[in-house]
Amino acid sequence: MSKRNINFKVEVNPFLNKATINSKIKNILYTKIIYYECIDDWNSFSFNNMVFDIHFHYDAEFSVTIYPVKNNKIDYSKNYKVDLIIKLTDDN
Repeated sequence: MSKRNINFKVEVNPFLNKATINSKIKNILYTKIIYYECIDDWNSFSFNNMVFDIHFHYDAEFSVTIYPVKNNKIDYSKNYKVDLIIKLTDDN
């Protein structure tokens, strides 16, 4: 599987500032929960020994972008497909 073929499903709960990230890589489902602090926030996570940077951003609409990281450098020229779900309830 090419790294470019990795897709992410990200469910964001803006009431809890919580994002649940899911991706299937080599038939293994990976899940990570990340809490963000503001509407322009960066974080990183790893799945299958690969590191990713995630950007939460609001500018007219909320968006989530995920970039590859290699040798501690973010590759801004590439980003992965993100299926974004906004969860508008305050329950877990």
